[in-house]
Amino acid sequence: YAEFVVLYMLALGASSTVIGLRASINGAAALAAPLIGAYLVSRTGARKRWVLWGPGGIARLALLAMAVVPWVAQGEGAVWALVALLSLQGFASSAGMPAHHSLLGDVVPLPIRGRFLGSSMMLNNIATVVVLPLAGFLVARIGGLGGYQTLFFLAALAGLGATSLYWRIPEPPAEEGAAARGAAPAGGLRDAWQSLRTNRPFLLFCVINFVWTLGINISGPFFTVHMVEGLGFTADTIAYLATVTTLFNVVALRYAGTLVDRHGAPKMTAIAM
Repeated sequence: YAEFVVLYMLALGASSTVIGLRASINGAAALAAPLIGAYLVSRTGARKRWVLWGPGGIARLALLAMAVVPWVAQGEGAVWALVALLSLQGFASSAGMPAHHSLLGDVVPLPIRGRFLGSSMMLNNIATVVVLPLAGFLVARIGGLGGYQTLFFLAALAGLGATSLYWRIPEPPAEEGAAARGAAPAGGLRDAWQSLRTNRPFLLFCVINFVWTLGINISGPFFTVHMVEGLGFTADTIAYLATVTTLFNVVALRYAGTLVDRHGAPKMTAIAM
């Protein structure tokens, strides 16, 4: 569904300004939500619970609600309803990421973590290669808003299926569980910020990441708008283009995980980026 979000917004009548605003709101959510998610993990010692509530629960239900937007609102009301649901979905997904990464670190052993993540991303891309052309065909065949509604409904069902599988993962005891067991707290946000201010490599990493993300988002949200309004692409053409891009990702990810395990993440990140 992700390749069709902007197309769905355009079909509802969204302007380029609204599309850019939606990207800004999601960026703000991605900034604030992980801090809240990390706080919840540190206070409760639970991790899987927050993944199931955030990315696995609220975010999936928001997708389901997006599918019914044209039935309950029209015009600008439908556009802003979709923007609100996309923002809620982005916030819920980002809030669960600290818990997910913490749990991943305990479940997957360090010596094979690079290969695991590389294989996981490769399989995700293979699934994308299979599904994207079918999604584009479905949108073109059904036509109108109904095609996008069908995609978002199917995406929500698939996501809820993934949530049920994630629920089966056993959760090992975490260091964060000390807070939940009544141990002395590790400090509040002020103490955490103070420790980060004295960590020069981390601050430098944040600056580089800020510049990198700024460069991408100056034009990134409007690629699809240009393809539709400037080049006359249809939904199925955009799906085929995304499929070709994903094929290249599959080839790259086949080797990326092994290279990270062999040479380290910092060196590979510097070369690739």
